[in-house]
Amino acid sequence: MKKTVTCILSFLPALMIAITFIIMFFVLIIVGDEPMNAIGIIGMVLLIIFELIGVFLALGLIVWYMIIACKSPKLSVGMKIFWCILLYCFNLFVFPIFWFCVILKEE
Repeated sequence: MKKTVTCILSFLPALMIAITFIIMFFVLIIVGDEPMNAIGIIGMVLLIIFELIGVFLALGLIVWYMIIACKSPKLSVGMKIFWCILLYCFNLFVFPIFWFCVILKEE
């Protein structure tokens, strides 16, 4: 169960960020050069909500995955440092890779 939840959570921040780009694209198409109307305002509010959810989820996952990396008995000290640096710097891209390489293979 834990592995399934962490798998879903690994892909969720990138999905939330992608949804914000899709919403932004549709808001720009609908509003265009006209003054902001109700649909544009709703789109902007949705954009901000999805972006904030994605960002806070990513921040939480960075901390959670760093704790998992530091507590993993199968990783050497160098690999723990390597994973922590990767998770901090390239988090959205590294979450699924970390899940596959570390969480899925731990027993």
